[in-house]
Amino acid sequence: MAGIGSVAAAEVMGAVRKLAESKEDEEQLQHPTAFSTGAGGPWRKRIHQKDFFWDQLLLYLASILVALTVLDVSIEFLRGGGVACYTPYDDGNFTRDRAYFVNTYCTNDLPPTELFPVFILAQALLLSAPHLLWKSLFQGYFDYFFNLAEQLDRLRDSSTGEYDPKNTDIVNKLESEFVTNKNGMFRAYVTKMLLQCFVVFSVIPVSESIFRSFDVSFLCPVLSEGSEFPSDWPLDVRVTCVYPAFKIAAVIRIVDYICAIVAISICLYGITWCFYQHTAELGVSEIAMFSFSSALLPQHFVFPHLFNSSDINFTERLRCLYKHRIRNDLDFLIMMLFRSDAGHGRVFKDIQVQKELKHLFDRDHELLHLFINDQMEMDCVNDNEKAQKILKDIQDHFWKSGYVEFADPTSISYHKRIRNPEHLEGFQERFKKSLGSIELERMNGIRNFLYYFVHLAPKNNVAMCISFGSFGTVLELSRAFRSVLSIDFNPFFRNDETRCRKKTYTVNFTTFRVPWDLYSHEAEKELEFDDEVTPCFSRPRREESEPFEKDPEKEINFIIVGPITSKSKLATVNLYLNGLHTAEFISRDAILLAFRPLKIGHRDVMKHFWKYKPPIGQYDHDYHARGPEVELESSDVETVAVGRGTDSACGIQFKCHNTMCIYEFLTYKYTGCS
Repeated sequence: MAGIGSVAAAEVMGAVRKLAESKEDEEQLQHPTAFSTGAGGPWRKRIHQKDFFWDQLLLYLASILVALTVLDVSIEFLRGGGVACYTPYDDGNFTRDRAYFVNTYCTNDLPPTELFPVFILAQALLLSAPHLLWKSLFQGYFDYFFNLAEQLDRLRDSSTGEYDPKNTDIVNKLESEFVTNKNGMFRAYVTKMLLQCFVVFSVIPVSESIFRSFDVSFLCPVLSEGSEFPSDWPLDVRVTCVYPAFKIAAVIRIVDYICAIVAISICLYGITWCFYQHTAELGVSEIAMFSFSSALLPQHFVFPHLFNSSDINFTERLRCLYKHRIRNDLDFLIMMLFRSDAGHGRVFKDIQVQKELKHLFDRDHELLHLFINDQMEMDCVNDNEKAQKILKDIQDHFWKSGYVEFADPTSISYHKRIRNPEHLEGFQERFKKSLGSIELERMNGIRNFLYYFVHLAPKNNVAMCISFGSFGTVLELSRAFRSVLSIDFNPFFRNDETRCRKKTYTVNFTTFRVPWDLYSHEAEKELEFDDEVTPCFSRPRREESEPFEKDPEKEINFIIVGPITSKSKLATVNLYLNGLHTAEFISRDAILLAFRPLKIGHRDVMKHFWKYKPPIGQYDHDYHARGPEVELESSDVETVAVGRGTDSACGIQFKCHNTMCIYEFLTYKYTGCS
């Protein structure tokens, strides 16, 4: 009865479990953004941990060695032959038993080659034992890491255009657990590889020193020079014996040497891998810094080409070899994650890059906050009117500064023309004290060159930054203009409830995230976006029922567009700019700056980005041919031609973080209706 009851209970529990799983599947079908594909089925699967391919190859070689040992023993057993000695029959009393005694006696006098199968088996065990021991030692950490990593959502949330916040929590948890100074897991792995390398390097020398002869015939008994026959030896002469198993052992030795040479190559590769750079999986900080300083998406980053002498010098090339190597246990586990499931590995790296970018964005945002607050507190404490005048002076400085190769963003030279120099003495020290633990780095890239074009704007009231999925240059524009609007036509944002995601920041800029195919949807969604943007160009309303009244002081004076990839919706930008033109939100003589990268590092990317041209009849397309670009090329700024013939273009060469880039800048002046 007890058995029947336990079976019934098990069936009930199984039915409850199936019911819970069916409900979970229904929820996933109703909410396809949570752990499901576009087809609606659950996609999350368990990650099966895999060894690196060289570890697998070494285990395969160990298996081959075990198989060779079994083969040798099996053949000897099936043949049923042992040592056979040729014994003289001159003595009529030499019987079969005496012959058997001689064969048995000479079996004990076999050369050391008899133990060659044992050597092969020991070699296989020593080759596989370090890996199996290392894996069993850290298996709990592997399970912990992969159980969390498999919960990462590989699809972005279409309602926000970003990854689920749970992904960031998982990455933060794993980083806090495995970014340590001990790095025991990775160090143990390197030790394991060194032990395996020592084993495979020892195979051939040990074999050659111990197992010298594989001849099937040998003399028995074994006598040293000048020694006599043993007392238990029944004959007066030495006999010639044959052991056929040595013929198979000789073939196995050749195979063993081949396996040893292959194992040496594999171990050397594995050791090199431990200290070589891994740009496809690591280098998160480098990618984020490049993306932030270039206004490009992280996937456009190009690591330095180590074998291109025109790209980097020899010393830099050697340094780059080890720059993005494995430095801690987290890096090592990420490499294992890419090996086991490249999809989850890519998501993990994307989350890390997004975290770094957000850190850089927040830090620059704080720099802007602290700089403005420090200036206001330096000149006035409670005088709001004076504070607003100082803020206006700061913005006017950046607007009129022109091109300057800016150094440290907190240095006095960076802001020396805002007011008189005496007013800024000690500014840097006060600024650094207020920063706390924020790290300061040199600013470079396109952000520096932006100020050369900003001063062309007729006023510095409103600027607009149009981008496709990146941060753009909104923070730099916010230093020079009273108000900045950032329009992000995001390819991952597809929210059916709202077509616009608005964020207003406390300094002076507002961001709007909309689908990159906005004008392919129903009209009410476009109107929803217009209703969010229109107040930015209008006077404040006393009541919500009042119509919007355009404010001349809020007209757009400067528009920056780009970069636009060949996969982006180019028509979306033109349609939106045409809408601004129709609504008369753009001031006369406003400047539109379109930029694109021509070359990133050693890679020519000109064909991957559109050369943007605004709507004809609204902008002067000949302005850039006679204006700022010509002036810039005649200055000390280095310009480089990329491409040939009709596909050629001329751009400005500068570094984005540590990567040399060439950018093309084109300016257009708004003329209104033709």
